Amino acid sequence: MAKTTRRLHPGAVISVMHAAHLAQHLFLAPGRHLHLGFHDVEKPQAGKALPTRDQIASMIAFADKHRKPGARHLLIHCMAGVSRSPAAAYILAISVRK
Repeated sequence: MAKTTRRLHPGAVISVMHAAHLAQHLFLAPGRHLHLGFHDVEKPQAGKALPTRDQIASMIAFADKHRKPGARHLLIHCMAGVSRSPAAAYILAISVRK
């Protein structure tokens, strides 16, 4: 992920994965990287963390903070890119405040 971040130069990054796999250092200025630590599960399971309302609210607030004219793109990533990051992108797309 660090290599991709250096190549794309996003304005901000949201990492969506359980805490053990969170990206450590993506060469971003402080405040430009949001870590959301939860597992890729749809319902409660022993030893697995579901996303919380607070995490979703913080993701929306983070994206709102970085959404301004001329801003570079927002990069959202997870482990496989097939469920958590697309879900996060969808949530952000429908949460855009005019």
